[in-house]
Amino acid sequence: MVAAVCVTAAASVLPVVTAAPAHASVTDCQVYLKAAGYKVGPVVTDACAKGADWLTAGHCYPLLRISLGIKDADATRACSLTVVPEETPVPRGCPADRVGRAPLSFTT
Repeated sequence: MVAAVCVTAAASVLPVVTAAPAHASVTDCQVYLKAAGYKVGPVVTDACAKGADWLTAGHCYPLLRISLGIKDADATRACSLTVVPEETPVPRGCPADRVGRAPLSFTT
């Protein structure tokens, strides 16, 4: 029963929490590059979006640096803007994730 609640809670919470910061950080990446004097087109947008997605985050820098020739410092900074800040809370609803915290209470 607890496992089912954890899966349900995670499925209902994670998409909402992770979608908002990623969108904003893609924009930060694009705005930074535009302010640095680069043209922001579909390849830059794709690179920034890849940087904001944890599955493809490693693709941001090579796309900007190698494919577009953006300077090392600018590519590094732009890709770093796509990373969700450490202080962003990560939802933790399963008891195994709550080490050192008050126990969850489940009512049936």
